[in-house]
Amino acid sequence: MKATLTVYSSAICFGNARADIFNITTGTGLSCIVAGLVYLLLAQIPSIKKYLTKDKAK
Repeated sequence: MKATLTVYSSAICFGNARADIFNITTGTGLSCIVAGLVYLLLAQIPSIKKYLTKDKAK
């Protein structure tokens, strides 16, 4: 009962997600894809790339 109430109250507050991307992937899958893309973009910055590959040099 409590879980149903929580889902119902969040649907009232935030509305329903109606994006077409959710027909292909779930919210978790989409966030994983976005996180991977942000990681790839940030890894192109030389100072961040040096930090990410610091252990590789040892």
